[in-house]
Amino acid sequence: HVDNIIQLPDSPSALAGHVLDLHLFNNTAKARPGSGLKRDVERIRLEDAKKYYPQLLRTDRLKLLVIGGKDRASILEKIIPKVEALSCRSCGKPGVTSRTWKFPEWKVPQDQLLVVSRPGISEAHVRMGFVGPKRKVPEFYDLRVAETILGGTFASRLNLVIREKLNLTYGISAGFSFGQSTGAFILSSSTRNEKIGDLIQEVNRLLRGFQAGDITEQDLQIAKDYLTGSFPLGLQNLYVVAGMYFNGLLNGLDPEFIDEYQSRIQAVTRASVKAAVKKYFHLEK
Repeated sequence: HVDNIIQLPDSPSALAGHVLDLHLFNNTAKARPGSGLKRDVERIRLEDAKKYYPQLLRTDRLKLLVIGGKDRASILEKIIPKVEALSCRSCGKPGVTSRTWKFPEWKVPQDQLLVVSRPGISEAHVRMGFVGPKRKVPEFYDLRVAETILGGTFASRLNLVIREKLNLTYGISAGFSFGQSTGAFILSSSTRNEKIGDLIQEVNRLLRGFQAGDITEQDLQIAKDYLTGSFPLGLQNLYVVAGMYFNGLLNGLDPEFIDEYQSRIQAVTRASVKAAVKKYFHLEK
């Protein structure tokens, strides 16, 4: 972690993401050593790690997913006894005393830009974002459609305007990451140094318009067709299916969520997308 932090200034893109991560998630459940500063990581001791892991590795909370095999009974006979034999020093006992670190919270005033100076580079890397919803929200499918319209495909709003029409960047993307305890909306792009003001101004204009409901029926249908059409392509690999299914269970979803994905996407309406955007696009933050 320390080496990664030391080397961050060598990669403007990684540095931009690191600074946004610091600003969004410090003092939240998503804060982690890699989000901190060099001094934050250096003060973590071996004793801290030894006390922390017995609290984290709880076999009484273990979830196991097995896909494949010809004989289900023989597989379970091999796996279940091994799982039951795992030691769990914390099961049923009071948690051990652990140390917690309070990372410094970065305060950026509203409507202000945080600029990290890196003399000598020819382009500026931009990250924008805000804390978003958890995976298990009723508007999940509306937000999947919304992020696809805004920045999820080559025909997305951001790409067509910022890249194709205005020629301000080679690449721009935006979308939600949904976690079990919290989520985030992240926009990423880069441009020539002399065009950084234009890019930020135009992106902000598009985001404000999108938040205000600038979404057409054509936008909606293109995004829904893309999501429902591409979804089966991701199910060709057994490992991908297993990972998708297991992550869904860890996020508290019903086992049928994969089967319902396409119908839930098709059920999204322009009104429901606009309502979800209004509720979860926290541009003021």
